[in-house]
Amino acid sequence: MDGWRRRTSVCGWILTTRFDAVRQVSARGVRAGYRWTRIRVSFFGRLVEEQKGYLSFLDAVRDLPSSTGDGRAISFHVWGKGESVDESAYPLVQFHGHVTDAELVNAFASSDVIVMPSRYEPFGYVALEALASGCILIATTGQGMDEFLVPDKNFVARTSDSTSVENELEKVLERPERYFDVVQEGIRTAAEWSWRRSVEAHFRLFTNVLEVARTAAESRNNS
Repeated sequence: MDGWRRRTSVCGWILTTRFDAVRQVSARGVRAGYRWTRIRVSFFGRLVEEQKGYLSFLDAVRDLPSSTGDGRAISFHVWGKGESVDESAYPLVQFHGHVTDAELVNAFASSDVIVMPSRYEPFGYVALEALASGCILIATTGQGMDEFLVPDKNFVARTSDSTSVENELEKVLERPERYFDVVQEGIRTAAEWSWRRSVEAHFRLFTNVLEVARTAAESRNNS
């Protein structure tokens, strides 16, 4: 998923313009009160259990129903590759492997709930992309995402164990409309992480560096 993402390292900024169309589509669904005919629950990322905790996602959805009480179909998806997984052990999960470019944007656009049971994330781009796509995000705390995630304000905080993930998914799938304000706040949060903000952050950084260098040079010349 890294091939198409144009990033900058200062302050972890990411270009979310790519997801503008996704946000518009998702916002229509949000404003309609989550009246989807189906609900897609997704995991995005490398299949590395030690970091991503993907097995917690798989174990959490193993026993969940394939439809809601009001008849909406539920499907579970894994987008990414890595460690070998016995896919036959998870018959309700669709494994899509590695996707890039438009396929990835469409994958986010088609998702309604995104789960990140990560054990370690230096920043957590998937979380920001989930917010930008208007998805309900269920994620762990104590990660790099803490820089922009606020529990129960723009995402749903849970620990990385499968039981915690399963319990929260059951609540979300039962009444997703309860998360209307959380999704809306997530969209607003993602909109703040733009290239414009990135350029401004770089400008401030380099201005400060030059000022420190100038002050040091003047100090040496006056000594």
